[in-house]
Amino acid sequence: MARRPGDIIPLPASSSGMTLPTAVAEAELLFLAVLMAPAGLLVLNAGERLFRVGRSLPWLERCLVALYLTGGLLFLLASLPLGVFGDPLVIGVIAVGLIGWPLTEWRWGPPPDLRKALRSPQVPALLLVGLLFLLLLSYEVGILTGAPVANTYDGSIQALFAHLLLVHGSVSSTLLPYADMGVVYPQGTAVWLATGVVLFGWSLPEAPIYLPALFLALSVPAAFVWGHRLQGMDTPRGRYSGAVFALAMAALLTWPRFLVGGSYDFLFGFPLLLLWVAWVPSLFRDGGLPWSAVVGMAVLAGILASLSVVCAEFLVVLVFVWIALGPHRAGFPWRAALSRALVITLVAMAFVLRSLWGIVEWWGYPGHTLTVMGPSPFQEWRASSPFVGSWVGLVDPFLFRPSDVWLSPFPILKVELAVLLAVGLFLLVLQLGGLYRPASRPLGQTTTRMMAVGLATGLLILSVGLLGPAAAPSLQGLNAVTNLGEVSILLFVFYGSVASLPLFWAMAELRGHFGARRDPRTVRTDRAALRPPHARHRATGIVLVASAVLVVPLATGTVVTTTQAPVYLGEIVHRLANVTPADLEALQWSSSLPSCSNVLIAPGSAAQYLPAYSDARVSFPMNPPVLNRSYWQAVDNLSWGNYTPVVAQDLRVLGITEIFVTGANNILWRPMDPAPLLAATPAIVLLYHPSGGDAYIFEVPQVVTEQSCPP
Repeated sequence: MARRPGDIIPLPASSSGMTLPTAVAEAELLFLAVLMAPAGLLVLNAGERLFRVGRSLPWLERCLVALYLTGGLLFLLASLPLGVFGDPLVIGVIAVGLIGWPLTEWRWGPPPDLRKALRSPQVPALLLVGLLFLLLLSYEVGILTGAPVANTYDGSIQALFAHLLLVHGSVSSTLLPYADMGVVYPQGTAVWLATGVVLFGWSLPEAPIYLPALFLALSVPAAFVWGHRLQGMDTPRGRYSGAVFALAMAALLTWPRFLVGGSYDFLFGFPLLLLWVAWVPSLFRDGGLPWSAVVGMAVLAGILASLSVVCAEFLVVLVFVWIALGPHRAGFPWRAALSRALVITLVAMAFVLRSLWGIVEWWGYPGHTLTVMGPSPFQEWRASSPFVGSWVGLVDPFLFRPSDVWLSPFPILKVELAVLLAVGLFLLVLQLGGLYRPASRPLGQTTTRMMAVGLATGLLILSVGLLGPAAAPSLQGLNAVTNLGEVSILLFVFYGSVASLPLFWAMAELRGHFGARRDPRTVRTDRAALRPPHARHRATGIVLVASAVLVVPLATGTVVTTTQAPVYLGEIVHRLANVTPADLEALQWSSSLPSCSNVLIAPGSAAQYLPAYSDARVSFPMNPPVLNRSYWQAVDNLSWGNYTPVVAQDLRVLGITEIFVTGANNILWRPMDPAPLLAATPAIVLLYHPSGGDAYIFEVPQVVTEQSCPP
């Protein structure tokens, strides 16, 4: 039986350990994928039948799309103000899929030919991708075993979103009753988290720990699809390129493997963004796809928007950049292409109408006064902030300062990736300029053009996001609708794809050499045997170089990933979720607080998980970003050990009845210091303090009296 909203998680056996064993968590994630896919496959079959389009998607892509279609279906049902989301709906959708999908395959699909499927030349590549998926899933889940709860910032707000969804049975437009704030962020991620709670009984703080590992692992098959499609469907070059890119994504490239600590919405949308990037050239090829297929892809863009605003924004901009810069022939139907791009954009926006309405409701809330009080004086935008320095830090992959870990946090991999990227950029320029056309043709024009478009998209968004506010303070709101750090990650994903170009070249050279020797049809026409010795030596040298280019980076990445990366990633998880048993004990005790309580909580504190334990109000959850002057004055002063009359007045303005203090749970913010509060008796009274711990719950008697809310 699933634990319901408001249930509390039991104390782990130690301060470092998930509630579930690693093997159980991994098995549940795989089982979740198996349960969710059939409903999506049923929707996909029905859509293809309805619009009379053929089955153009290979099975790997069908399975990946099916997962997102099921999540999107649940999101749409949860968005209806009917209160239907819960155990019956989730189990019912899964049951309909498990029953309906095999029936549609039997009635509508071609009879399965297992022998032909096993003889497909794609089987070895698909087996490799499946193995990499399982290994990466096990790897990511194993790293997260050191986290008692998820990231105290991102994880807490996503847990609150899932909590509200389960309580109300539909996507909520406000955070009531926990805060007078609107829900402005799309809720697709919360739907997935709530589904895990329903199916496996995860507690709300646990769900953001487990599910991200599944979507991190899905980036590997999505990377295979990217390389496979862009380099040529059903061609040896496409299969080998897809396998190489999947290997690089799993063992060498930094992103998204190292996103274990947060940005869960970004992680959930990232594999779907990779798929969409692979489909863009087909969608806007001369003549284009039929409108029925365009509508289907627009729906997937909407599902992407429901998961991650940044991924959807990047996709929309990339689509328009591709139309502007793609390899179009004379007579390209510009009007039809722009019409398709506009439809995709509008459908994506339609999926987040609830969030747009949330912005309207949120605008005047006291927690987020944007027009009267303005930004907090502690976070005030300064016109003198250096635009060039910020821009370079987000886009330059060749920085080697200690803080520059975007390309790789490990020196040996950073050097290797920098060299591969430099060579890849050189090959990219030669290919785009028509100067590089070897007989083996390892680089397709579509591949290199898409890489260039991806780089241009990332640079464009980052430039506008930084240059706009720097040029005109009135445009500061641009940064409120995107996340430049995540855009930079996507830019570096495209840098990683460019760094894979030398690997594509190496694989093509090795295939050209060894494939020809194995092919009996080339025995009599093999010109290598007729070449002079120096030519044969040159060919041997090329083979040795290609082998080194392919093997050395992947082998180094694998060694670093298995030896150094777990320690590094474990430290990241610990710094973002350094929750102690005392924190959990205080959270459990907080269940005794009355619903009229209004608890002051610092950013990034474990106390942000309070709604999973108590009905008390919270000042404030961290999304949307708090722009309340009184809140920041109180929190900042208490973080620096100051309890002053100004702080006391701020507590009264906010109506704070209790103050929940924890230790340094998150490296991004300073915790509130309990010392000035302990010394402020009788204005501040200690309510609860676990023996030997660093968690405290204080009462503000004057506000309690004014609010008539005794603990």
